Amino acid sequence: ARAARREVQVTRDAWLTHRNRTRRRMLAGVARVTSSDEYSWDAPGAPRTLCVYDRRCRLHSTKPHCVEQARRAVAAAAVVEARARRCSNKLWVERTVHGSYLQRAASSLAYAHTRSYVGAVRQRCLDLATEATMIFGGEDEDTCGNRDTWGAAIAASAAVIQAVDAVLSGEARNALCAVRPPGHHAGASINSLGAPGNGYCLLNHAALGAKHAAHERGLKRVAVFDFDVHHGNGTEDILARTFDPRFMYLSLHATGEDVFPGSGRRARPDHPGVLNAPHRAEKVVTTEWVLEEALPRILNALDAFRPDLLILSSGFDAHKRDPVDLGRLDAADYGVLTRRLVDWAERKCCGRLVSVLEGGYGVDCGPGGEYVTSGRKEAFDTCLRAHVDELAGAFVEADVDEDADLRQEADAIRAADAAAAAAAANSVRAHRAAADAFFRDPPGEDEPSDDAPRLTASALSGLGRDGDRDRVDMLLDKA
Repeated sequence: ARAARREVQVTRDAWLTHRNRTRRRMLAGVARVTSSDEYSWDAPGAPRTLCVYDRRCRLHSTKPHCVEQARRAVAAAAVVEARARRCSNKLWVERTVHGSYLQRAASSLAYAHTRSYVGAVRQRCLDLATEATMIFGGEDEDTCGNRDTWGAAIAASAAVIQAVDAVLSGEARNALCAVRPPGHHAGASINSLGAPGNGYCLLNHAALGAKHAAHERGLKRVAVFDFDVHHGNGTEDILARTFDPRFMYLSLHATGEDVFPGSGRRARPDHPGVLNAPHRAEKVVTTEWVLEEALPRILNALDAFRPDLLILSSGFDAHKRDPVDLGRLDAADYGVLTRRLVDWAERKCCGRLVSVLEGGYGVDCGPGGEYVTSGRKEAFDTCLRAHVDELAGAFVEADVDEDADLRQEADAIRAADAAAAAAAANSVRAHRAAADAFFRDPPGEDEPSDDAPRLTASALSGLGRDGDRDRVDMLLDKA
């Protein structure tokens, strides 16, 4: 009798779990009710691929010699928007990270980075000028930014956490985070695994997403697979800093004397949660090596680990036209790689896969440094397009002018950025005018003037940003 009651209880709990999960998916728009007691999955309403990007990532500025430029974010957003417009039943786009996830990302940084590192990087970014400036100095000649860099890094990490939650809750089939700055070289502290610098990275978004899935969502095993041409020393440092059986890091990458960051040369380091597949030294990465030698080893290791979630650090800098010149892959090769990973995830972990943009710098640009489509030549945008197509299973007709779609979406993104910048400039001018009028002719204490311009809290913040702290202090003393 006790065994029968226990079986009934288990069956009831399973039914309630299924019902509640289905209701949540219905509220998210991925299931529809057919009667009072039944739910059905509709083809148009089935979980789609989520693509997340944020305008703040385009505000992060770097020096002209740096290959990691803001036009990468414009190109990624244009690819996502063009595909979503053609295949709306396969993709849905979040163009701004939810505010709650920004707060959650900021409060979760201790999962991946030391408090001293986070505090130092944040303060350094907030102290920077509008123009791009080196952040760390010393031997790090690549990692630079401006006063918007910290906000961009937090938005990128928040986008990954939002994507992880959407995939685990069933709202999305899988997800792509088209964010920058990249993150896989950012370790628990600076110069992780002996690297000479941070390689354009500030916060490790993929590692933070894995930590969030395990610590906050309760997953038992999470794997991070990095197919950027550079070794993700920061991700390995964070996930393998101690032995935690919930995490595994896997990477295929180039090695050589002058290849950054100089780590990951040992295929089997002294850690059971790490598998590196380094390419032969002093040779470029080839299609045959990636698809026929390295990827089978990675998939076999994933089979043995059996993760509940697979996070991809997706770098496209092994492309044959990428300026780092370390690979000979083309866009079709990245499509095949993505297809095999998606198929594996469908078979082994219910399709739970989140892709985080890392490297890939072959972005064609115009005279002013703006993004222009690559046309018939392959570049970063064609690689990302192949990646998105395989993630979502979204393919357009052969007669569609995809370059025209990209140009249209890129123009719309630049126009929106220009409008937002103009609105911000007008707001700053209005705050300055109000402040100048207030200090030039302040209202009397006994006779307040209703016509006098008001100095609001936003005006105070604008003055503080511009360095006019004496006036702010004077106003606070009067208050």
